[in-house]
Amino acid sequence: MYGLIQLRDTELQDLQIEMDELAYQLTKSLNQVGNQGTNYPNMVYELTGTRTFINGGKDQTMTISGGDVKIILFDEKGKEAYSVSLVGELDFSSGTIEEMTEKVQDWLQNAVDGPHLATASVGVDLDGHLKIDLGTSEYSIAFRDETSVLEGSDATQVSIAFDADANGTADRTFTGFSSFFGLNDLIISSANESVYDSDIVSAGSLIGIRGTTTLHFSDTQHGLNFGSVDVSATDTIKSIAEKINSTMVDESGNQTVRAEIVKEGSGYRLRIINQDGYQMELTETTQALPNGGQSGSVLERLGLQTSHAGYAAGLSIRSDVAKTPALLNTGKVQYSMESGEYYLSETDNSLSNDYAALFTGNIGFNAAGSFSKVSSTLSGYASSVVSGLATRLSDAKASYSYQSDLVSTLYKKEQEVSGVDLDEELSMMLMYERTYSAAAKVLSTTINLLEILDNLV
Repeated sequence: MYGLIQLRDTELQDLQIEMDELAYQLTKSLNQVGNQGTNYPNMVYELTGTRTFINGGKDQTMTISGGDVKIILFDEKGKEAYSVSLVGELDFSSGTIEEMTEKVQDWLQNAVDGPHLATASVGVDLDGHLKIDLGTSEYSIAFRDETSVLEGSDATQVSIAFDADANGTADRTFTGFSSFFGLNDLIISSANESVYDSDIVSAGSLIGIRGTTTLHFSDTQHGLNFGSVDVSATDTIKSIAEKINSTMVDESGNQTVRAEIVKEGSGYRLRIINQDGYQMELTETTQALPNGGQSGSVLERLGLQTSHAGYAAGLSIRSDVAKTPALLNTGKVQYSMESGEYYLSETDNSLSNDYAALFTGNIGFNAAGSFSKVSSTLSGYASSVVSGLATRLSDAKASYSYQSDLVSTLYKKEQEVSGVDLDEELSMMLMYERTYSAAAKVLSTTINLLEILDNLV
């Protein structure tokens, strides 16, 4: 019984968490590589991202740094037909998601030196995802991040600072334009960002930040900053959970955001859950301190980020690639110094090499289950999960064997103390029977003697 309870409450949970961490890092790494490439000779004239924006991206902003983003249209031969730089020519380095889409759409439809695609559309769809449709299969669209606004500068991955709650301060930073929007993701997750987890900490340890910091909650149903909770230095993850559960309710008294303390490994996590499963943004606002400076970051102190719990259960290969493997991106946008143009090559295998290199390089894995934070290869981490399972199985067998031997020994001891020896008992019974018979004979003789004496009188 103890073994089954231990298996249910600890072993299987830790193993699932470790598998979720592996699945998350594998997905993130593969998609990061895939978003740097494009497919040729297949014509890609329609793209839909996987990142979800609140209110259609009308308020959330992005800031591009570390380079420029080239948007290129190719003809069926893989030659550049039209191109434009997002920062240098369209003059967009910072603004709302909606403003960015409007600039790109205007270039596709109306630019003097553009393709004049009257039916082209760029915007955020009803699901909150960026959608690009050229409106024609005559051209294929691709993106290339470069180190500067100069055409043909070295390929890189720009940095995207994302202001999720439109308060003027960046909340998260992403690498790569296409990767930020998820335009060429290879692996698709059915989970959205509706659950956040902290690092593994002691349940009673104080947050220890300076001053008071306010956590803000936004989601696709209630909009931006629909609720907030103040956190101070004396709070613990338990008291934060209590504040969230008592504060985050709607006018009808229904819980909108719920918090709980989850046991994991040697400590606990603070888990914050959007009760209805909506895409949620968790942000914060620091406050000025009397003696100067700002209050501390709760998100950084606790390591609050999108939860990986259950991640492995909802993964799938992008549907079009699963149906037609030839649609898998294998090459990248190249630039020819001779012609001064961008091009695609059917023989380009640079992206394939990047996929292969991904499995030999180290990746940072977060603490999960019985594992602490570690830098390892994907195969190395997977091997650790398997070997850890084998070790636990070996320990369980050894424990079972010891417990079985102990029970057997105790049973034998109990039998030796309380057991019955039939030969000894039969011998004792015969002795008691003969003793009783002799006593009866003495009693009978005594009675006869008394009768004789009585008759003599």
